Amino acid sequence: MNLNKVASAVLALVMGAAALAGCSGEKQTTADNKPVIRQLSPYISDDYNTYPVAQVIEDLTGYHVEYDMLPQDKWEDKLNLILSSGEDNYDSITIRGAGKSRYVDLANQGALTDITDLLEEYGPNIIEMVGRDMLDSAKVNGRIYGIPSGGGADPELPIIDTTLAYRKDLIDAAGIKLPQTTEEFREFLKEIKDKNLTGNERGSIPLVLSSSDYNINSLTGAFGVSAEIIEKDGTVWNRVELPQYKEYLQYMNSLYSEGLIDTEFPTNKTTTVNEKITSGKAVVMPFGWVDSSTIMSAIKETDQNAEIEFMTPPQGPDGNQGYDCYVGGLGWDLITFIPATCKNPEEVIKFYNEKLDKETFKKITLGDENVHYTVNEKGEYYPILPKFFDERSKSNFYTAGIDRENYPKYWLARLRKDEVMYNTFCKLNGGELDKYKSVKKGLTGMPLSAESAKNLQSMKQIVSDYAVKFICGTESFDNYDKFVNEWKEAGGEQYMKEYREWYESKEK
Repeated sequence: MNLNKVASAVLALVMGAAALAGCSGEKQTTADNKPVIRQLSPYISDDYNTYPVAQVIEDLTGYHVEYDMLPQDKWEDKLNLILSSGEDNYDSITIRGAGKSRYVDLANQGALTDITDLLEEYGPNIIEMVGRDMLDSAKVNGRIYGIPSGGGADPELPIIDTTLAYRKDLIDAAGIKLPQTTEEFREFLKEIKDKNLTGNERGSIPLVLSSSDYNINSLTGAFGVSAEIIEKDGTVWNRVELPQYKEYLQYMNSLYSEGLIDTEFPTNKTTTVNEKITSGKAVVMPFGWVDSSTIMSAIKETDQNAEIEFMTPPQGPDGNQGYDCYVGGLGWDLITFIPATCKNPEEVIKFYNEKLDKETFKKITLGDENVHYTVNEKGEYYPILPKFFDERSKSNFYTAGIDRENYPKYWLARLRKDEVMYNTFCKLNGGELDKYKSVKKGLTGMPLSAESAKNLQSMKQIVSDYAVKFICGTESFDNYDKFVNEWKEAGGEQYMKEYREWYESKEK
């Protein structure tokens, strides 16, 4: 008999049996008799399965994980398709924190596993490291369906990501005085426009903004509404409900009508704004640590002498100034949950729990000392490049919850891999701007009801649409009450009712 034909027949039988086993829902196991975990994660530019952290997790926990990835665009459509089919074979799914409303909606639909009791039985590390307050923020109808991972910044420190900055080299060369008040800020922009500091044929752009930059924290702060949620009269308010937000929009409208804000503001995307900054067309702009390295590298190609510096937030007409910063924050960077179709949710919780062993989490996140990082005499972590960048820069996407006590220290090592980004972060947080930060506690972490979760996006869109139109003058301020009523009817009234009840029930 032809041996090749025999081998082919055997191979076909083996593959057919494997396919049948897969269709029957039978789970593969590791050498330790632990089930193989199928994980669906957010898009990244690397293959989760071959990135070094995957093998580290398997070595430390004994669980083999097979990773799939959501698409970069329209990921919610793909997730809906997977979960609505009822045939998904995933044991664990992680999405970005921006999808919080999607998570709540899925939990309310019965698409997720209730892990409240499983955490008590199999997740002591999760409860200790993540914290009951963070887990409570993931409750839906009083039950927990997911494990949130917070951002990297220290939750006890006031943090800002972006604020107004200016081309210091151009302002210094022109001898223009920096503003201290909102009216001086107006005159500051006028002088930039009149003197055409950038020398462009179409003139300098005094203040460049994208259509998503309608709330500028250093200017909203001048009107006492630098945060979305404001404490007032013993309760909380959304800023759109307050007259000070209307005053802020009227101020921005006056800047736009005088040609002091980029005329293309309503249609500008973030990429467009960055191009106008890096090509030397704009003088004042929103600037943050996340994109600082990319922007500075590009702008230096245009002008080696270019310098960008942060502005002191101006004082408003009623003496308000600065930024409201929430500390002890419970913001979500990622949320990990178990589909209701999972056959062994207790094993998945055990897997999460092992990843949150203190030393295991450190090794997953940072790597090995003197290989991936060093520690100085102050206990600060510094990356060893390129090893850290190559093998740990994507480690945050493998987490299901974080060690909230230590991760902020580990996270700074991630920033230190880029000197410009790290220095920009330090200027925003820990530098001169710290004196303008007003620390707010106990305003984050409200569990969302299914109704509010469903309405969040439409509420946000109404605010965005109206704010841009008010600033550009295509909507009359006579319609401000109409705007607020539309927002309330779209879910704002119910959302703030829930927020006030939660806030007033908390221990102050």
